[in-house]
Amino acid sequence: RMMEMQKNMDPSMMAQAQQMMSNPAMQQQAAAAMKNMTPDQMKAQMDAAQAKLNGPGGALPRPTAAAPAKSCLEKLKASVMTEQMGIAASIAGRENMVYQIDTLKTSVPEAMEILADTIFAAKVSPWELDEQRALIKEEIEETRRQHQVHVQELVHTAAFGNLAPLGKPLLSAPNHLHAITPEVLGAFSAEQLTPDRMVLAAAGYDHDELVALAEATMGAETAGGPRTAESASYAGGEYRESSDDELTHMALAFRGVGWKDEDLVPLCVLNTMMGGGASFSAGGPGKGMYTRLYQNILNRFYFVESAAIFNAFYNDTGVFGVYGSAPAAEMGKLTSALAEEMAKMAGPITDAELSRAKNQLTTSLLMNLEQRSVPVSYTHLRAHETVLDLVCRL
Repeated sequence: RMMEMQKNMDPSMMAQAQQMMSNPAMQQQAAAAMKNMTPDQMKAQMDAAQAKLNGPGGALPRPTAAAPAKSCLEKLKASVMTEQMGIAASIAGRENMVYQIDTLKTSVPEAMEILADTIFAAKVSPWELDEQRALIKEEIEETRRQHQVHVQELVHTAAFGNLAPLGKPLLSAPNHLHAITPEVLGAFSAEQLTPDRMVLAAAGYDHDELVALAEATMGAETAGGPRTAESASYAGGEYRESSDDELTHMALAFRGVGWKDEDLVPLCVLNTMMGGGASFSAGGPGKGMYTRLYQNILNRFYFVESAAIFNAFYNDTGVFGVYGSAPAAEMGKLTSALAEEMAKMAGPITDAELSRAKNQLTTSLLMNLEQRSVPVSYTHLRAHETVLDLVCRL
């Protein structure tokens, strides 16, 4: 019967089956459930289970489109109020989600009410979820067109494994979106978005007043049950995808450091010193033309389209690597050259390039402080040290 099902499966279905069946828990569930399934029923079950594995965070309500459990008139009033107050946004990462509103001080009480309703009392209607599915599909397509971003996503799967929290895709596969229902989102919110897992931060507002608003709008919420964080174990490996693109895109990555690690600042300096970018840059030296990857890769090899260092920081680990793209026929040369540059990082570093990298990083940190969202978002990542403390350590 399984052989008959496999004949009717397309390659994508087979890939899903292989990934799902590598999980022992899934094997037991599948054995009990597949006895009388047709291929279409089997695919629907796979999509639903994979959506649960990936998590529905990307489809959660956003402050601008929140639908609290209120009357239609109150919903409309909240929507208009949000548009009048300023900028509202939500960001989902592998280890955290951020709901953010930029507004005038006089509108902070209303903003707190909207945030509380969005997090604790949101009710997502089917038509709102349909809109979000369409937006997420566009976001997925746009991510795949950004080759460096897409390759860095695949790096996480290779580094941590496709079943580890950090190895799972940040964005769902398009054919899994239909399995995310209002009920699935409600259960996810009730389990994950609890006060004991939250940090409330504000820039440019009185601390005591913020605490009072938090107690008034969120103080009655249940803290949530005890839980332990699942540690991220770096495994290493490789991951490949076929593509019709004219260029081949690759990344060579290593285990990095977490947000609280003492080597965070040295690794950021190294990242700035190695630099890189695309083969065309209109910015001159200020855009990193004196970095090692520009001088030793982009300026030396005419066929290289791009070469750049990247960093990803998480709670107790990270990923540090180099990305490159070139025609397939030249990829062997580029890979060897990039590996050689990575090995040279352990060698001598001149005073000039070290000073330049530290100055560039300091400038970047101070410029980011001009954006209110940066210190606010940074609070929950490295609470014991401010951005200015990092600058002093440089």
